Amino acid sequence: MTIIAWTAAFLIIALSFVDGRINAAVRASQAPLRVFMADWTDLVRIQWYLVPAALLVLIAGVADWGKPDSGARRVWSNLYEQAIFVVVAVGGALMVTNVFKIIFGRARPVLFDDFGQLHLQPFTVAHDFASFPSGHSTTAAALTVILMAWLPRFRWFFLAAGLFMAASRVAADAHYPSDIVAGFTLGFLVVLSLARWLAQREIAFRAQHDHLLPVPCFRRAA
Repeated sequence: MTIIAWTAAFLIIALSFVDGRINAAVRASQAPLRVFMADWTDLVRIQWYLVPAALLVLIAGVADWGKPDSGARRVWSNLYEQAIFVVVAVGGALMVTNVFKIIFGRARPVLFDDFGQLHLQPFTVAHDFASFPSGHSTTAAALTVILMAWLPRFRWFFLAAGLFMAASRVAADAHYPSDIVAGFTLGFLVVLSLARWLAQREIAFRAQHDHLLPVPCFRRAA
């Protein structure tokens, strides 16, 4: 995790000097891939994931779980734990990102001609000054960690998909590349830290020796 954090910090600093040129090149491109990414960028809006997870928490909370030793009870218990984890992890990661957005107040690419790529208005609560870090990228990273933990066999696919969706924010000209790196790193580390903290207490997850990601408890019974 330390390596991830330091590598991301280096990338953020390096990209901050070329953010404007990268966005200008992407903005001028009419490549089908850029258009596709821009069209699908809202797939990582937080409501698409928090609302179903919250509904599952409510349903599981009032459902009859059956006898203490029944298979149905174990299923409901696992669903309940993981749904709560999704709500807390994704929501919590986005809250951290929003705090940083307010602290930095970085102007979005739409204001590049007026302010350039490094203009900051700290403690400004306004959409046009909420570029750093990217909230969509935070959500993409949070979902990436969750899916990698749930289905480790496909972890590299989920990581690639998460990075692709985060990068779509540049294609949509909503963020600079350094915003993407910052948002994705924050989401990844916040959710990973929470999962590892829970695993140490054997709540919803269990730790794996010499592995970055913990294992959901429901996989133990599989």
